[in-house]
Amino acid sequence: MLTSILPRVLLVEDDSPVFVVIASVLEAHHIQVDRADTDLAAIGLVIGEKYGVIIVDVKLVHGVGLTVLKHLHDHLPHLLPSLVVVTPDDSEKVRVELQAIGICDVIPKPVEPQVILRVVQHCLDLNASTVN
Repeated sequence: MLTSILPRVLLVEDDSPVFVVIASVLEAHHIQVDRADTDLAAIGLVIGEKYGVIIVDVKLVHGVGLTVLKHLHDHLPHLLPSLVVVTPDDSEKVRVELQAIGICDVIPKPVEPQVILRVVQHCLDLNASTVN
């Protein structure tokens, strides 16, 4: 019997209503979502688990999402292609700087559920094609 493995996403988000909206959209499309609500919790999960996509809100109440980005860049650079950054600053300069270090995409706030689904699917597809 073959079992299907759901793609896994780590959502680094400290705003519960935002997490619920994003998680419900992704889970409705058969994507498993784990949550970290601090930068340290996210780093712990990333070290111990395998995720197809890591979504990081750069504005966290307890910590800074950029800490996760810096940790991945310095210690786990192979994970950068799976990283999606959510930011209130969607300027072209910020987008270019973030994508230049190798992340998959940047999503502006406020987050539109269908945009997050499209971006996550795109990143999962990209990462799957580089593995195969």
